[in-house]
Amino acid sequence: MAHTVQVAWQEGTTPYTAAARRPPGGPGDGSRRTSRGRLLAGLAVAAALLVGGGVAVWAMLPSGPPDLPPLFSDDFTSTSSGWSGTYDPDATDSYGYITSDFTYGLDAGEYNEERWAQAPVPYATEKNPTPDPTATPTPMIPSTLVIGVAAKVRSGSGEFGMWCRGDDAGTYYEFTLDTSGNARIRRILEKAGGNLAAPVKVDGFNPKERNQIQVACEENGGATRLTMWINGKRVHKVDDPNGLPTGDIGLFARIPKGSANPLKVVYDDFEMRGVKQQP
Repeated sequence: MAHTVQVAWQEGTTPYTAAARRPPGGPGDGSRRTSRGRLLAGLAVAAALLVGGGVAVWAMLPSGPPDLPPLFSDDFTSTSSGWSGTYDPDATDSYGYITSDFTYGLDAGEYNEERWAQAPVPYATEKNPTPDPTATPTPMIPSTLVIGVAAKVRSGSGEFGMWCRGDDAGTYYEFTLDTSGNARIRRILEKAGGNLAAPVKVDGFNPKERNQIQVACEENGGATRLTMWINGKRVHKVDDPNGLPTGDIGLFARIPKGSANPLKVVYDDFEMRGVKQQP
């Protein structure tokens, strides 16, 4: 059985499947839809969390992200946990569960320069305008959350990482690492956008080793605060004054247009933590 944890705000919530929804900018065909996750503990860190009027602000210490309640985790030991695809090692580029080592693979290649995987978290991104009064409402995805994953590049060069606040129109925040060790945060609005801050070089980064990526999407007044940690070290923090609404989350891999060198990325130990949000 997979070590998959799904914590709802209320018991008996209506099942919610994200697998049918599209990733940001994706066509919804599965080819672009697309661990024992643990946030790094290190030394004990106090993270003060203040919640008021639907806005959460935490006292961030440089040693790592705040320790929020766990909502969902997946170590990919079961192929029925809701992600798309089963990886084909004989294909030029593929995506899905890798059953040989219980990880999740995303390849970007000549015919699929971008691969997107939407996390199958059991939370809604929009309120149902006509809810069934006899059903327990599906909990909303938190407006303040931390997501983490372990990533390792098997071969190739390009970019990989995570995204949050995604929708079907191609709007989302992207937390990007490239194989040269540069980290950046991007804001994409309907498939167009760019960096919110200049790329930062991550000291000692080796893409062929297992690297822990953790990111936070935080409500901060009228803005959205975006923070990125690599192997427990904060490398980016930026506020977007025109914050995007809450949305889907997931993983991606990408190569430059026209590149003939496929990028093969393996993910493990996916986790989402967040602040309680009412349905």
